[in-house]
Parts: sequence; structure tokens; C-alpha cells
Amino acid sequence: MHKWYQSAEQVCVIGSPATDLHTVKELVKIALRQLTDRTLNRLTEVLAQGRENGEIVFDIPPRSKALLVITNLPTVLQPVRLTGEQYFDLICQSIFNDLTIHP
Repeated sequence: MHKWYQSAEQVCVIGSPATDLHTVKELVKIALRQLTDRTLNRLTEVLAQGRENGEIVFDIPPRSKALLVITNLPTVLQPVRLTGEQYFDLICQSIFNDLTIHP
């Protein structure tokens, strides 16, 4: 993730426009909602499969965990630009650790 953050000077396609959703055209709103729904649905599936396979562990429904992940990652870029990239790694590692099986 660190390399992705360092090389990416773009903004998150989900997180950034969502803050100004009321200022974009209706077609853009529809496209953003569709993209977000697809991303959320796919992440929910991946989390559910990972939990079924014993590869990851979490104690809430997969949809709820997906919502937590999808709300953390896109929104992390804005404050990280202000506070420093070490926080990007910290947040990504925290999300990963939260899903990792601990002995």
C-alpha cells in the first residue's frame, strides 16, 4: 500500500466525489453509487469467503466489516496529505491486522 500511496497523486474515485455529491450531475451521482455498490458487494463477498475459508477472522457480519473497510481506506488520503504518509501505512496495517488470524 505504501508504494501505491507514494506513486498515486490522484484522489480516491469513491471518497473524494462523495464529499461533494450534491454538486455533481445526476448521471455522475448514479455512476458513483453504482461503483460504490459494486465495490461494497465485492468486498463483502471476499470477506465472507475469507472467513469461511478460515483465512481471516472478524466478529461482525461481512457487510458491516466491508462498510468499515470501505469507509476507512478512501477517506484516509485526505488527512494523510496533511499529517504525513506514515499514517497511511498505520491505518492500512491496522485494517489488515484486524482481519488477520492472531495466534
